[in-house]
Amino acid sequence: MKIKFITAIIIIVLLTLLFAACKKPYEKEAAFAFSYYNTIYGYNDIEIETVDNNIAMGDNKEEALLYLVELAKSNLVLLPYASKIAVAEGKTTAGKLGYVNMIASSIFIAKENSWYFQSISKFNEAKPDMLLPIMQPVLDKAERHFSEDSQSVFVQNIGKKGNICAQENFPYNTCDFSKASGSEYAIADTTDYRNDFNNISTFVINNETIVSEGIKVSRNSNYYVVEFELDLSTEQAKEMATAIQRDYLRQLSKLPSLNYEKIEIALEIWDNGLPKSMTVLETWKGQMTIFLIELTIDSVNTTKHYYSYHPDDSDYEKQNVCFCQNQE
Repeated sequence: MKIKFITAIIIIVLLTLLFAACKKPYEKEAAFAFSYYNTIYGYNDIEIETVDNNIAMGDNKEEALLYLVELAKSNLVLLPYASKIAVAEGKTTAGKLGYVNMIASSIFIAKENSWYFQSISKFNEAKPDMLLPIMQPVLDKAERHFSEDSQSVFVQNIGKKGNICAQENFPYNTCDFSKASGSEYAIADTTDYRNDFNNISTFVINNETIVSEGIKVSRNSNYYVVEFELDLSTEQAKEMATAIQRDYLRQLSKLPSLNYEKIEIALEIWDNGLPKSMTVLETWKGQMTIFLIELTIDSVNTTKHYYSYHPDDSDYEKQNVCFCQNQE
């Protein structure tokens, strides 16, 4: 009885400290000031290839899908500036112990040869409540990468020391990056988020990784929508489609057995050939040991990406981005 009482007191103290620390979130990361929910159409002064309606709305849906994805990728490479924000919500179940909910937000800004990427994830709810202080130190993460020349990149990663806190409105999470250590790498030796941005997704989308059945393509007034699923039917298929993102998640979550179970994507593309938004629904599963108990971890996450081509949205000063290695 005495042990249970002491344990309860420890949990209450941990929760009290957690919520007390989150009353005044820091705002030293990018401000996410741009109008990401507005329908910013794109460039007027850059020559890019527009959508061929005959291909996009043709009878061959697989051809239409691959055409639209490749068109968007080839147009993104041509742009001198572009930006994207993403918001992810997820639920992770730890066997019979319960579940934790997560919200993550990220921003990517590219301007000529320079780029900035920032991501913050926060586990903000759990059932039972006692799971939250157990999972947060392991899973709450923040990182940012910035490159001034696309040759080298300065990387910062931080966990609980960054006082990662949740808030009700976008960007939903805040973090004090001034307490983060940093390292500089050659682009070839670390993740190149400019390359990920140009490729639309960290998942591989080609004729070998998509499920041919069930592809849907539709057109609205000035944009197209293509909905599809990635083939994860075999271990080889999973390797082809998800290896990059899977390995990143394995490292982040400390779950070496993590594997994707399902990935559904809805991509919107302006009729000028640039991506408008993308929604990704993904589920993954892995094994974790907690208190010497082997548990199956199941996670379901939805990420919504919004693109902007307004010059103000790629202005580092207006986005409150500290594009330097010595943070204040």
